[in-house]
Amino acid sequence: MVGTGVRRQAGPGGRPRSRPTGTSRSAPLSRTERAILIVLAGILVLCALASRHPTPTAAPTTHVRVEHGDTLWAIASRNAPDGLSTAQTADLIAQLNGLSSPVLVAGRELDVPTQPGSQNGRLASR
Repeated sequence: MVGTGVRRQAGPGGRPRSRPTGTSRSAPLSRTERAILIVLAGILVLCALASRHPTPTAAPTTHVRVEHGDTLWAIASRNAPDGLSTAQTADLIAQLNGLSSPVLVAGRELDVPTQPGSQNGRLASR
């Protein structure tokens, strides 16, 4: 080809060499195609994370003020609704309040799950 700057190597008989079967390369992805793949990968990651950590349902909650020396586990054990273990309640409290650490600061108000018949964040005696 004249003027294109493309050189072809001649093979036997003066013909241009062709690539061996099975080694053809695909055209590189365009920016649009790469962007679509990145968005789809992000959606898959978000779906996977959402399925691992279901969003708490709109359960009734109450506010509890963290007192000096309180731990997430202690608050969860005092406020665990029927059917939830202390660990499950602690996880739910962390989710409801966006906690990334179990460390609590005295004076902070926490949303904690409650159930019908509870008063002031502590389960009513039966």
